Amino acid sequence: MNASTRLMLVDDNDLARSSLAEALQTEFEILALANGDVALTKIHEWLPDVVLTDVEMPGRNGYELCDAIKRNEATQHIPVIFFSHQDSIRERMVGYEMGGDDYLKKDCDLAELKFKLNLSAKRSRQSRELKASYESAQSTALEALSTSFELGKAVRYIEQSYACSEFEELGKMLARFALDINLSAVVMFVSRTGLLFFTSSGKDTAPLEAQLMEKLHSRDRFVDFGCRTLVNYPQVAILIKNMPLDDRERYGRIKDTLPFVMGATDAKVRMLDAEKALSLQCNELTSSIEAIEMTLETIKNNYQHEVSGISTIMAELRATIAMDIHKLDITLEDETHIVELIESTGRKIDLFLQENSSTEDILNNIVELLQRLTKEQNRIIVDTLASSKVEDETIMGDVELF
Repeated sequence: MNASTRLMLVDDNDLARSSLAEALQTEFEILALANGDVALTKIHEWLPDVVLTDVEMPGRNGYELCDAIKRNEATQHIPVIFFSHQDSIRERMVGYEMGGDDYLKKDCDLAELKFKLNLSAKRSRQSRELKASYESAQSTALEALSTSFELGKAVRYIEQSYACSEFEELGKMLARFALDINLSAVVMFVSRTGLLFFTSSGKDTAPLEAQLMEKLHSRDRFVDFGCRTLVNYPQVAILIKNMPLDDRERYGRIKDTLPFVMGATDAKVRMLDAEKALSLQCNELTSSIEAIEMTLETIKNNYQHEVSGISTIMAELRATIAMDIHKLDITLEDETHIVELIESTGRKIDLFLQENSSTEDILNNIVELLQRLTKEQNRIIVDTLASSKVEDETIMGDVELF
């Protein structure tokens, strides 16, 4: 048993609770409880690493238990996983609204359940380790950010984003911008290779957050639920988890500033995606040209070998006829005719070989054309990246930030 990982299991079904506790006891130190009210009284003294709770229970249900845990400063870092027979998007959204970290169906595989519990426990430990530094960062932030301060941060972020050449660099920069204006955020990029997630806290994205952002990405530009706002653009989305509902002025400023930042980020993500696709295409084209060159070299060698063989055969034929034609019982006129016929045929063969040698020239021209295209494509990529960096350095030197 892994005594360092504490699991609080809450389920009003005695048989289900005891069966699940027995299945998990080899990997977790388990406290199994029958309802949310008892769990809430025990959680402060036992302090589990993760809570696994049923949703539908008499008295305090799973959602209410999670809400109470997350509202208490002493326990809000503890991850809560819902374990239910229900699996609708509405159920998941309610679970997320209450502060849940994940949502699993009760018929899920035991291995998946263990994996999710261990992952959440790991995130819980990370949360405790980061809590001190996070609170320190919060204490140094301004209580009220003026419009010029937020706009200045936004302008600086956009200027610095010009020089980004990797998705990870840009994603971390956008998440850091959110943290700089005292917002807790999750960033999602939509690239050709898939979805990429980044957080302002530096922790891994919670599974339920990633699921909801993906499912809600195709909806409205702004999706508001509780103190959370999801801002959607085609290539990027950002989930703000602590919108200031009690400060309507700042709330409005944030909603005015985010589209300015997100529009620039969306264009940058699109450009990075295109650059990487173009670079991949160049690499594939270069490989194809190399394969063509090897094939052409093989064709050339085979052709030269065939020409040499035909020339040798014709030379041997001429020599043989010259030596043996007098042995034939034919007239001098016939001998001359035969020799001329053979010489004429030889010349036709030589002419045929010379005419077909143009095939090699055509293939060489194709290879040279592809090589020029590849070089030009690489030059465009290099020049584009270089001009972006120069433009960024110029702007950073000329523009005075707030």
